[in-house]
Amino acid sequence: CGRAGILYQQLADAVQCSDDPADQADLAEGLLGAAECRIPFGDLAPAMEAIATALRVLAELPLGPARHLAGRCREVGLELAELGHGKSAKELFDQLDGWERRNE
Repeated sequence: CGRAGILYQQLADAVQCSDDPADQADLAEGLLGAAECRIPFGDLAPAMEAIATALRVLAELPLGPARHLAGRCREVGLELAELGHGKSAKELFDQLDGWERRNE
C-alpha cells in the first residue's frame, strides 16, 4: 500500500487545480485510492474527505465516468465496513443510493 498510496496522491496532486471534469474525476480517484491505502491503519479522515470530494464530483461527470467513480466509492465503503466502521460506510452507501436513484 505504501507505494500505491504515493502514486494515487501524485495523481490527485497533478490535477488538483484543474476545473476540467475529467481532471476532477482523476482527483477524486487519486484521493480515494490514497485514502483506501490508509484505512487499514485507522486513518479515516482522508477517506471521509475523499468520499466527500467524489460525491461532489459525481454530479459534474458524464454518467459513464460517474458510475465508475460511484463504484470506487462503494469499494472504499466496503473496506470501511469490513474494518468495523459500519456507520461511516452506511452514510456513504445512503448517499450513493440517492445518487443512483436520481440517475437511473
